[in-house]
Amino acid sequence: MEGTVVLKLGFAPFSSSGQATPTTYKEKAIEYYDIEWNLNKAMQGWTPGDDYGYLSRSTSITEKRSDAIRVREIRYRIAFEDYSTANVIQYVPAAAVIEPEIVTE
Repeated sequence: MEGTVVLKLGFAPFSSSGQATPTTYKEKAIEYYDIEWNLNKAMQGWTPGDDYGYLSRSTSITEKRSDAIRVREIRYRIAFEDYSTANVIQYVPAAAVIEPEIVTE
């Protein structure tokens, strides 16, 4: 089976990162890139256990919003095996009695 893990990061609005903007404001304005990059380095290839595959980033987008909050949505694919509905095999010993028949001629 395959699944999707969705992570969302929300960032408060900051000023422009244009050329005329002071350096300290520019760094704060683009800080979300570093946060997203560090998150991706931690998540890419991570696995939650033996029955699961590894996380692999499939998409990342910026949500369209009416307010100035920047929300980044990052999606990771993961494969896993589901044993929750596996057949349960139960062995019951048979109590068979075999009596030989002796034939004489």
